[in-house]
Amino acid sequence: MTAPPPRESRVTRWLGAQSVPVFSLYAVAVAFTTYFCMYAFRKPFAVATFAGVHVGPLGLKSLLVMSQVCGYALSKVAGIKLVS
Repeated sequence: MTAPPPRESRVTRWLGAQSVPVFSLYAVAVAFTTYFCMYAFRKPFAVATFAGVHVGPLGLKSLLVMSQVCGYALSKVAGIKLVS
């Protein structure tokens, strides 16, 4: 017994009916919005002071930046595996 195919969302159906320029414009707008929203998460690292706060041998700011870089790298690996 096989599962029924997943239902397409309204956005998927709408994009499937659009021309290539409209689809491209939608993709650019979504990518820009996602990238722009990341500044809300990155800004506290640049603004906040972490003087005297240590987690093991590392400072808290170093640990947070390293975790952000690792998360970014993992998202790239996952994206490459899923997209390809």
